[in-house]
Amino acid sequence: MNLTCPSCGAEAAAEAWQNDAEARAAFATLAGLPAEVQREAIRYLALFRPARSRLSWARAGRILAELHALTTAGVVKHDRQERPCSPAVWGAAMAQMMARRESIKRPLGNHNYLAAVAFELAGQGGTERESALPAPVRQVSGAPSKMAQTLTTLAEFVRDG
Repeated sequence: MNLTCPSCGAEAAAEAWQNDAEARAAFATLAGLPAEVQREAIRYLALFRPARSRLSWARAGRILAELHALTTAGVVKHDRQERPCSPAVWGAAMAQMMARRESIKRPLGNHNYLAAVAFELAGQGGTERESALPAPVRQVSGAPSKMAQTLTTLAEFVRDG
């Protein structure tokens, strides 16, 4: 089974990534992200990719771990201020960034731009505004999303071999 990265187009057999400890760790971290954030996480990682080289699995894992900490904290901090912020708002902020990715100077070095966008969205009503978010960004009650199920299965495959 070959896997293709939607951001960079790299293609490799799942077994190749299974043998890389850093790739396994990155997939496990990705699978642990809230569903609303998972949907945008791979494309968001592409914003950190250096112009003339690839994004290493170690760096991708660190970025995803930072993203997990940010998006599960329940708040967004920006300019020494703090606002309540749900994973759905974080997901919407990532979607907004991806919509205007051509105007973003890359590679990103941190999550400050994401925090600024999330802070702005959270200030526009935050959790009350979630019902107005596009369907792919809203959290669906009940069963995990298809993306979450796929990532969990992939992480288990990579972890257990």
